[in-house]
Order: sequence, then structure tokens, then C-alpha cells
Amino acid sequence: MALLFCDAFWGTDFTDQSGYEAILQRLQDGRHMCKDVEELLKMRALAEEKYGRELVAIARKAEGQTEIGTLKASFDKLKTEIEKTGNMHIQLSERIKEEVQKMEAFREHQREQRKKVFQQQESERINILRCVLWDHCNLLSMQCVQNDDCYEEVRKILEQCDIVSDNNFFIKMKKTACRPPAPIEFQSYSDVDANGGVGKVETKR
Repeated sequence: MALLFCDAFWGTDFTDQSGYEAILQRLQDGRHMCKDVEELLKMRALAEEKYGRELVAIARKAEGQTEIGTLKASFDKLKTEIEKTGNMHIQLSERIKEEVQKMEAFREHQREQRKKVFQQQESERINILRCVLWDHCNLLSMQCVQNDDCYEEVRKILEQCDIVSDNNFFIKMKKTACRPPAPIEFQSYSDVDANGGVGKVETKR
């Protein structure tokens, strides 16, 4: 059974305002809590946006154009998935900002209705905070799943990375000759005749 504000905050005499003050303090604390949640979501949105943009920048700046074959395909896929992950974090940031706007709109609505429905406001405040935080956790969980899906794509293409194939590809593309050069002939001039001239030249291989 739900207890009611109207049955629990009466004073001991006509001039007693302790009940009113208790409710008022609770509502003020509730407004502070709403602002605290808004601030948390704003900071999280900024962090997600910054992280996402940095991931996109990393993916676009990474080169790796000198690689070839299946390893190049794997690296290109990694860059693609990193950029995709970054864009998803940016999208998550926008969705969190939408949550903040809902909170701001709710607080504005509460301010207009505050004096009329104290208990209803408090119930709605608890409910919306619970829902917002629940949705926020769901968004983060979905992001983790999406991130893992992206990296799974990279893992799949890494499984196709073939060392022998890449080396063969390099050899076929850049090979120069199939045989080494002929050995250099060595000529010995150590045999000197009596007149200081060079004697017989011996050729060795």
C-alpha cells in the first residue's frame, strides 16, 4: 500500500510548518538530483563525442598503404571498423543529449506545477530518473554490443590473413631475377720475377 503525503505531514498545531518544510526540502533535494543527473549525462555526452571524433580521426590518419595482400585488407578493415565505432559513439552522444533535453523539459514543467501536486511531482521525478538511468544503461549496453560486432568483423578478416600468400604476392610483384650473379674471378699478382715484373697470372674462382 502506497503511503500518501497528505496523511503524513501534518503539524502538532495550526502554526506547525514542519511537515510543509519536510516536503519542501525533499522537493528541493529532488531538483538538485535532477540537475546532478543532467550534469552527469552532459559530461558523458561530451566524452562520447570527443572519443568518437578521436576514433574517426585516428582511422582517417592511419596510413598503411605500403602493405599488400591479405594483411593490407585486414588493416583496411580495422580502420573502417574503428571509424564506424567512432561514428556510433558520436551518435550515442546525440542520444544522450536528447535525454538531457527531456530532463530539462521535465524540470521546467515541474516548476510550473510545483505548488499544486507535490506528491505527484515527487513520484514523477523518481519515475523519470529511474527511466532515464535505465535507458542510459541500455544505450551503453547496446554500444558495447555494437563495438564487439565491429571488432568481430576485423577478427573475421584477420583469420584470412595468410603469411605465405602475402610473401608470395610480394615476390611475384617485386622479384628481380631468379638466379644469383656469377662468382667474381680472383687474380693473383703475388708471383713477381727478378726484374720486379709480374710473372704468371693465376686465375682462381
